[in-house]
Amino acid sequence: KSRLFGKARERRLQEREKRKKHQREKTKCIGILTCILGKRKTAILLGISPSLAAYYKSKLITGRHAGMWGGFRGLKYGVYDEVIQHTIYKVLKVSEFTLYNIPSLQTMVSELPGFHDVTRNFIARIFHSWNWSWKHVSFTQSLKYTEENLERYYDWI
Repeated sequence: KSRLFGKARERRLQEREKRKKHQREKTKCIGILTCILGKRKTAILLGISPSLAAYYKSKLITGRHAGMWGGFRGLKYGVYDEVIQHTIYKVLKVSEFTLYNIPSLQTMVSELPGFHDVTRNFIARIFHSWNWSWKHVSFTQSLKYTEENLERYYDWI
């Protein structure tokens, strides 16, 4: 079962990379076209706004976002988020998915250099991004066979 989740996740990551690559190529092409034709003609030709064409041109020339606030803000540790995700997945895989509680994973990750402030919510969000539940499921019904419960069942029958 764990191999199926791994393959599905791997397939999703490959599809995401393919979409990102396509978007980067599109951005580059629009930037080159804007350099050649200008922002007005590119905007008319592609049906986009002139400011978007100018943005792609500046992104092509500078190699980064045009404004000082551009960029993706969804990562707490930048590129090291993937390191944390990979570490958590490896720990779970080695333990055959039995070490499935957040506090122990939080302790393990916070021992890595530079990740002392990893929170429970951060790890729960990682699990959520994998479409996993971060809650530890218990399959035992501990109160089912207590004396009080058995007497209640007996009276009911």
